[in-house]
Amino acid sequence: MSFTYEAELATLSGPEVATNHEGYLGSGFADYLNPTGDYAEFAIEVDANGQYELSFRYALGADANRLLSLTVDGEDITTLDFSSTGNWTNWNDLLEQVQLTAGNHTVRLTAIGTSGPNLDSLTVDALRIEPIVVPPDDTVPEADGEPIVLPSRDVVTGASNAFFNFEHWVSYTAIKTGVVYQSSLVDFNIQVGGLRVAPLFDEAAYLQANPDVAAAVQQGSMRYGFEHFVLFGMDEGRAP
Repeated sequence: MSFTYEAELATLSGPEVATNHEGYLGSGFADYLNPTGDYAEFAIEVDANGQYELSFRYALGADANRLLSLTVDGEDITTLDFSSTGNWTNWNDLLEQVQLTAGNHTVRLTAIGTSGPNLDSLTVDALRIEPIVVPPDDTVPEADGEPIVLPSRDVVTGASNAFFNFEHWVSYTAIKTGVVYQSSLVDFNIQVGGLRVAPLFDEAAYLQANPDVAAAVQQGSMRYGFEHFVLFGMDEGRAP
């Protein structure tokens, strides 16, 4: 699953938000003005440690390439070489892979002598997520000294012992707490073998049957057992 961050909403020092060339997404793009020092900084968030692809959407009508320095959390990563797109209304993507830890990060592109292209957006895609390794425990982990309370398999109104699948669980949680499904790792509508996984998956039962996964969720390494099952559990032979 990917997340897109619009350049016009990034922190801009030097570049200005512009709309004078067609084809941009969102409400505009970042127009680099000065040869050196201009930067656009994106605040991003990822849910797990792993390798991610950064895709910068840009247009460059000038003939000569333009270079921008890429830093993540203030650390130099590389120099990106933006080639001409032939016209200021033609938009291409420049890709770079980085290793990120779970949490918040800043991604900055800084002009280093040749100004920069018109920058439309940054899209972050998870390429390879590191397995979550949590020591097994014989008990369900606790939060603030209280046992985790998960919806049972038979709480579906009007259906005694009804199968409480992940779709029900997400809806139930949203109704009770206002918290909706959010994940940069696994699309809620993901399919395997032509079948959607969510209606076949029992979040509560999976966490109760797999204390290591419940601990990972409790510690914030993952938001849902559903993520673990899709990324690792199926390959490990765990029941949904």
